[in-house]
Amino acid sequence: MSARAAATWLLPAVTAASLAVAVVGCSGNQGPPPAPTPRPLAWAPVPLPRGDEPLTLAASADAAVVGATSSTGPSLWSVGLDGRTLAAVPLTPRSTYAHSAHWASLAVDGQHVVGVGRATGGAHGLPRWTVWDGSASGVQERPQPFETFGGPRAGGLAAVATGAGRDVVVGAWDDGGPGLDGTLWLRASQERWDRLPSTGTSLASSSTNLVQVATVALSGGPGGPGGVVVAGATTDLSGPTPSQRPVAWTSPDPRGPWERHDLPATTSAAGATGSACDASGCWLVGTDGDAAALWRLTAPSTRPRDASTSVVARVPLPGTVASSSATGALPALDGAGLWVLVRGHRGALVHRDTVGTWSAWAAPPGDVQALAAWGGHLAVVTSDGRTRRLLVANVS
Repeated sequence: MSARAAATWLLPAVTAASLAVAVVGCSGNQGPPPAPTPRPLAWAPVPLPRGDEPLTLAASADAAVVGATSSTGPSLWSVGLDGRTLAAVPLTPRSTYAHSAHWASLAVDGQHVVGVGRATGGAHGLPRWTVWDGSASGVQERPQPFETFGGPRAGGLAAVATGAGRDVVVGAWDDGGPGLDGTLWLRASQERWDRLPSTGTSLASSSTNLVQVATVALSGGPGGPGGVVVAGATTDLSGPTPSQRPVAWTSPDPRGPWERHDLPATTSAAGATGSACDASGCWLVGTDGDAAALWRLTAPSTRPRDASTSVVARVPLPGTVASSSATGALPALDGAGLWVLVRGHRGALVHRDTVGTWSAWAAPPGDVQALAAWGGHLAVVTSDGRTRRLLVANVS
């Protein structure tokens, strides 16, 4: 994620529009905004050279990369300012499983690129995780001891983020408690990643509260300390039947302390799955039952380093989106505008401008696997069940 579009939920700046969102989201009496008429959008396929297949996307304010797979292993492509021109990013795999890794998550901050790859291997076919970093000039793998991300206590990696001079990965780890904990890994040096303990924090699972993390975002400017936003869900086992609740966790530093924020929901089967952040807070997306959900996380306090001042609000989506059957949602920011793509039986694409006005756009065909926005361009990776395609549209 870009430092320019990075989450600064720790900062005191909040616009009048943000405060209005908080009031509407917390009132519970405001229905969804009117359903806008979808506008046409010219989605153009951008074939990858050599027949490579796109897997995931990442973008900052003025740069985008496509993580792909080829007949010889992983590949990475930078996207030109025209949204169409592709240039190969040289990769340097250094360990055995890096040569067969598939990109699980990518993040971009200016020219800095960080990624997580996943391969399977060994007697039990378990995931073998690899971490990579570099720039458009070249990205190389940083081999880690097997126990850093793998081993009998590993629970998998969910997402990577970069910003404010830091790279972090979020995932799950068995730290000896009743269930897997939400866990962060921090790049401690050019070559070494460290797993940060979750025991005793709100990221740790308990016998009645199981944590599942899905996404991570970093805040702060270049050269300065950054805060962290992690989002996902918890499974509550304290009642007669289990219920899943959407949750965000915030901290001024990857090492903590952590503050838990329960996100407003109307069903007992809700969770956050994605995040996109701007200069005054983070947008979180997910599902609430079979409907798409959107939340806003801001920090209007004059104490910018106090995570406990964060404000969480449910933001109504337009009627057509709110009522559609959703299997997931993807967010992207281009400047101050928010894009939300709802995955499901009928895909939907909507945009929210700086004053809170929604517009609807023609969703791309197929099942959307990834979404990115930058420089007036919108890009998606879609799948028809057999092949994946990269589609780009001009939205400036």
